[in-house]
Amino acid sequence: MFNLPNGKGKRFVLNSIFQKVNERLNLQWLRDLATQEIIIEPIEVGKAVVNFFECWFKSAIPVQERWGAGGWAAMLSLSTAGVDPTHHAIIIELYQPQRQRNQQRNMSEGWWQNILDPILPADTSAVIQNIRAGSAPGKSEVSNRLLKLLDEENIQTLTNVFNTWFSQGEVPDEINTAILSLLPKTPNGLSDLNATRPIALMESILKVYEHIVIGRVATTLHSHHILDGAQFGALPGGGTAAPLRTLRAITDDARQSKRPLYLFIADLTKAFDTLEYWSQALSWKCLDLPEKLIRILINLDSGSDQGGATTQVNLGQGRLSEPFRHGRGVRQGSVGGPLKWVVFVHYWITWVKTKLKDKGYKMSASTGSTTIPNFLDGITQDPVEFLASLFIDDSIWATSTAQAMQDLLDIHTQFCAFHGIKLHPIKSELVSINPGATHTLQLRTHPEIPGTRLREKGNNVPANVNDGRTTKYLGVHFPLSNPRWTTQQQVLHSTWQALLKPLKSARISLKEAIYSINTLVIPKLKYTLQVASIPKNQLRRIDSSLRSVVRRAGNLPSWMPRHAYYLSQKDLGLGLLSLEDVARLDAIKIDYQCLTDSNPSLPFTQTHSLTQRIVEADWDRHHLATTSRERATTKGTLCHDLSKARQELSISVDKTPTLSPGSSGETQRGRGTSPPSHTHMYTRTALRQTRTTSQQQDMG
Repeated sequence: MFNLPNGKGKRFVLNSIFQKVNERLNLQWLRDLATQEIIIEPIEVGKAVVNFFECWFKSAIPVQERWGAGGWAAMLSLSTAGVDPTHHAIIIELYQPQRQRNQQRNMSEGWWQNILDPILPADTSAVIQNIRAGSAPGKSEVSNRLLKLLDEENIQTLTNVFNTWFSQGEVPDEINTAILSLLPKTPNGLSDLNATRPIALMESILKVYEHIVIGRVATTLHSHHILDGAQFGALPGGGTAAPLRTLRAITDDARQSKRPLYLFIADLTKAFDTLEYWSQALSWKCLDLPEKLIRILINLDSGSDQGGATTQVNLGQGRLSEPFRHGRGVRQGSVGGPLKWVVFVHYWITWVKTKLKDKGYKMSASTGSTTIPNFLDGITQDPVEFLASLFIDDSIWATSTAQAMQDLLDIHTQFCAFHGIKLHPIKSELVSINPGATHTLQLRTHPEIPGTRLREKGNNVPANVNDGRTTKYLGVHFPLSNPRWTTQQQVLHSTWQALLKPLKSARISLKEAIYSINTLVIPKLKYTLQVASIPKNQLRRIDSSLRSVVRRAGNLPSWMPRHAYYLSQKDLGLGLLSLEDVARLDAIKIDYQCLTDSNPSLPFTQTHSLTQRIVEADWDRHHLATTSRERATTKGTLCHDLSKARQELSISVDKTPTLSPGSSGETQRGRGTSPPSHTHMYTRTALRQTRTTSQQQDMG
């Protein structure tokens, strides 16, 4: 079974070992939230589900309510004539300047000049080849696996259909359908619909079409660097590594420098599902996207004005609810959903950065000083300031004072009120490290009206407050009061034990044991270790337990040298991965990638991205510790851990100056590939390792 072609046997073995099954949940009863009565009749359950989701997806702020009688036309023209005066500021300060700026850039750079070109068979074929064959199909049961069997003639026919939809600006409502599968957020199952996560299973043919359209838009957004660099999701080159490394850098810096740091981790209630169609259209319009393409993108979520896109809820056991229409939202599970949300949030980030410039957290080692050559050329360097970091809808915001944080919260509430989205006052967290004077921070609708006080965490929180000194962001539990990662250590221990238990009880071969550890256990355990400081002893205990699994599976002798487990198979070893080594190497690689990150959209003299500048400032602070007492204070920081790991693995990362011909004033972007004058780059040298960590332990 393990050696079956196409990896199917390996997947079967993994599922068998770790007892992974596709659990099919049935919605057999519900509790009426109003009366608290139990609903058990299948027909009544179906009606209750439809009523719930019709209210869930009902438009909270219709376009006429926000923009007046002018409705959609007034929104597209950004007219404030019918808008409540309390919302004029966001239109005048944010959307109007952004539209004007993007119109000018579009005219000079030609962002969308080929975006409406006909779809080619090669486009259709490329998407079908790259889609995952095992994805769940929609109601028609036409799967990706079937689409992959299409020949050239049928590809051409499908492309012709796509071009008809593209030219008409909408897809037929008959195919714009979805089945909503509910995933429980709690162990209580599906009885509480408020505690479920809806995932839309759309028609595979429609998803191919959406892949093509969204792919064109995403390519333009990425190639022209249109969206703010604080967003790390839904675009090529994104991921969670940079925002996690940035957050670790600023929290380390605040603890080391004793500077005040205020963080707001925002949690939005049903984020994707509450995005109004007019809010989505407004975001695209301010990017100067052609109105025809705006209609195409909105149509994929809303459907036509006649019937509209419909959704049915999967009740289990082959039962589906009656279809209902959406009044807002982007479908979770759709191809374009994340990108549409990212474009919408782009303006949120822009407004915060515009109004709170110089009020973010500034890294202690970035004083704004400049080098002599840069000074002679009139080049200045601003302090490294951090205000925001987002991964799709997971966001973290930072300021250096309590008043600036209150201003930030006011901006958030204004933005959310305008668009009808809601910040969750309980799940959202306020974090303060080294706070100044006593403060009270609130989510308020008006500066003179008291609002909702936020739950606060930080190093000023009493020790007896449960979890008051840690915060979770992108799956990592960050310590706030001290550099000890106690909570993350406990989470790592629990995850390790949960993975180890089925491995110890399974009857598997040596190959199966090594494959299971290398492809599932190590990747699951190493994610948080890219920024978390976990004691080596804990990692070595995990490695020891995994060696025991391999030894038992292969009936290996107990005196077998440790390094024989970790040597590659071509070197006559077993090829087992060491969590300690993998975690350190990954952390070093991610740190190096952040140090060499660039942003070509920035002015010529500032090509380094904000991520690069923050991580560089983190290292500058570390290198400024010259005395033994100063070096002792860096213990517990990520730079301290990475520095030790580099030494142990014989890896050198050097900062070297680079000089381009001529002065910076004489050089322009686009003329050759020379780096800017008086800047620098990082180079990495990996010396040949004569011993792995495991060998050193073995010979020690």
